[in-house]
Amino acid sequence: MTSQESLDINKNLDLNERKPKLVLHFDIRNTLIVADSVTSITVEQALNAYLTGVLWGCESVEDEWQWKSKSPSLTAPEPGTTTYYKHLERMIVKTPVDRTTLRMKVGDFVHTDMGASFESYYHKNLQKLEWRHKLADPVLTMPGSNGKHYHYILPAVYKLIEHLNESERDFNIIIRTYGLDCENVLSSLNYSLNENKHPLFPELPKLPLHKPSGRIVRKEDGTVKLQQMTVDGGVSKELKSADDIYKFTSEFQGVCGFRDDFEYWQRNEYHHSCAKPLWIDPYDSDYQHIIFDDNYRPDHHDSIVDVYEKGRNGEWTRLDNSQIHKYDNTCLVQVDLLAAINNDNYYIEKVKGCEAKYNKLRK
Repeated sequence: MTSQESLDINKNLDLNERKPKLVLHFDIRNTLIVADSVTSITVEQALNAYLTGVLWGCESVEDEWQWKSKSPSLTAPEPGTTTYYKHLERMIVKTPVDRTTLRMKVGDFVHTDMGASFESYYHKNLQKLEWRHKLADPVLTMPGSNGKHYHYILPAVYKLIEHLNESERDFNIIIRTYGLDCENVLSSLNYSLNENKHPLFPELPKLPLHKPSGRIVRKEDGTVKLQQMTVDGGVSKELKSADDIYKFTSEFQGVCGFRDDFEYWQRNEYHHSCAKPLWIDPYDSDYQHIIFDDNYRPDHHDSIVDVYEKGRNGEWTRLDNSQIHKYDNTCLVQVDLLAAINNDNYYIEKVKGCEAKYNKLRK
């Protein structure tokens, strides 16, 4: 067989046999990490706070809280229930200053009478997060309030990178966050990937890693701008059209990060149409975009992902919540932090599931 014949066969491979490049967008808090290194919130407090967002109940006529959850869950156990976090938020937060009180309240959850029955989930996950190597490297760990150290970036993230490299998959990673910890996450990833400093993963692939982090800026007229930044804080590249942004994020090689426009989302009452934009082209067989975020919640007005879909006519259309279900666990993944903590193959399994479902969607 000639080389040209081989090329012709490869061009005619069935869609099912060709694997697109994976463009993996990761939130930071409760997705890559448990506690950030910018705020003063400890790992213990962050884990407590997360539990209040996955435990459900309802308020009685007398405004007394009644539990409906027996264990943590991303979804409500029955209609008419809400998370304990949302309950406390409604009760406590009347002004922005009150959020400090809320953080203190949720950060001590399992040590209160209300949260005591869920203490076993707290200790199980905290123990799993514990750093068990001799050297508590400050780039790879977070100190706890109890003198112990914990993983900064979850091992499940490195397991995914290791798996994709061993499978010879083409992929990139784009950090998407509203927070201020992007630079530190990129530094920690670089330390593990390109300096081979992680004791659990000594043979991770060397990937181009781009710093500083960029910006995604949203305007009231609906326009979105993606900006790459220079070291001194200037803009080195600015993309404004959906086609250009999709092309850049798809073709980009390695690891990079962008801080999304939290102020815009906040000004618009946390509506999903003003959240983190994600561009999906279901007719492009070369790329599959997947965003992992614990605050992506289908059917919720305050979901953190704003989906734009490219049609056959080449036009981009924003999808509302009633239209995005086909991309649920295909291009949009609500991260279960507790599952990611306990299962080092969590992201590997999620990616495989997304690929299988996307392949069927594109038939």
